[in-house]
Amino acid sequence: EKLCDQGLVRAIGLSNFRIEDYEKLLQANIRILPIVNQLEVNPWMYRKDTIEYFQQQNMHIVAYKPLLRGKAATDPKVLELSNTLQLSPGQLLIRWLLDKSIIVIPRSQNEERMHQNLHSPDLKPLDSETTHFLDSIMAPDDLANFDEHFSRRAVVDANGPTLALYSGSN
Repeated sequence: EKLCDQGLVRAIGLSNFRIEDYEKLLQANIRILPIVNQLEVNPWMYRKDTIEYFQQQNMHIVAYKPLLRGKAATDPKVLELSNTLQLSPGQLLIRWLLDKSIIVIPRSQNEERMHQNLHSPDLKPLDSETTHFLDSIMAPDDLANFDEHFSRRAVVDANGPTLALYSGSN
């Protein structure tokens, strides 16, 4: 907030904030609400309730690892669906995220995939059956594994209101 007051930054963003982290932040009587929360979002880590909560708070979601480090290109379910739709796996997942009003910043070193990714917003929205299929890829225990992993690595900043930071260890 001090940096905003000084005109050094225009907005505040969060990274990896869960609903409970954000609610603790709000209890600290912040003056400037964050406008973005960067979360891992892909079919293998799709926390619908978390995404919808932050969007209802008028916060943008930025997806990191939207293609899960190439898993999209090797997952049999995604490959079959992308082939059926005549899309690359990356285009399929980027379109899926865009349809959910999620900001996507994919990473690739392959020029052809960069071009495909760049033009994913030009593709027509996915139908509800495809969307539902991608929404349901995440296995039930994946969320429990995420929560356990997060709780081991998250460090709360004692000098600020519940700023969750990833430590380099573990």
